[in-house]
Amino acid sequence: MKLGLLGLLPLCYCLQSQAQPSLIEQYTKGNEVLAAQITELPDEQILAEERRLAPQATDMLRSLKPLIREGADGLSIQDHLLAQFKAKGWQPMLVGYSGYPAAIAVSVNDGVLNGFPSNKPFPKAALVTVELISASSQAHVAQAWTFATPDASEEQKALLEAAHKALLSGIEQVRDGAYIEDIGEAMQQVLDVYRVQPIAEYSGYTMGQKRIQPPWIIGYRNNYPTHTRMKAGQVLNIYAMANNGAERRTRLNTANFLEVFTVDGRDSVVLSAMVEVTADGYRMLSGFVE
Repeated sequence: MKLGLLGLLPLCYCLQSQAQPSLIEQYTKGNEVLAAQITELPDEQILAEERRLAPQATDMLRSLKPLIREGADGLSIQDHLLAQFKAKGWQPMLVGYSGYPAAIAVSVNDGVLNGFPSNKPFPKAALVTVELISASSQAHVAQAWTFATPDASEEQKALLEAAHKALLSGIEQVRDGAYIEDIGEAMQQVLDVYRVQPIAEYSGYTMGQKRIQPPWIIGYRNNYPTHTRMKAGQVLNIYAMANNGAERRTRLNTANFLEVFTVDGRDSVVLSAMVEVTADGYRMLSGFVE
């Protein structure tokens, strides 16, 4: 399988000689420098930029809809988003993160997270998860979304519907002073109605000076609550992750220890949204993609 490694990214850069740092090394270093610069900015400046960036990221994901079809592939999705990153001056922050070798993660069916984009065609009935992770000079932006191909099965569509409703229910719990665990409890109630399993090993997070920072936002019922309260001005990246198998656990691809799959090969979905906590509720920064 041809993987979407940095040497394949259409960023109009020439490949370096073996004596020079590789593209992935250059991007990793550049991303580390940018991330460090963002940590030095005032919270108010970062929040204002997150408010600006998040709806643009949602629009980018919406523009992928024509590419979610039988025969399309992950490299095409990566190319499409990278062109938009370049037009806006955004940096592909996923490159080099924990050793990840591409700019956009694309997972299909039993792929949960961190899928390597490849030229393998999507099947007729597919769930395609795209993870957009980027940054401007002033803030990070991130949103993941699972799309269904036009010929997705009824079971696949029902799983996606469950995640939609779970994410919405979780978001509706957001307000200043509420417990973080209220989000997961509400999401669990929806998933139980649909008789699907949450993905237990990954969670949402808070965004600010760092892209990923505590408190963590578990997307299911937490039997060991931390009693952490939300605070006005926080930006939560809330994730609804579910699969239609019997297992909450996942497995890593042992060839790279990055790509995450369901244990039993059943389909999975991942939806996320950036949400600002306000004094009287919440403000949606990301939108629902579809």
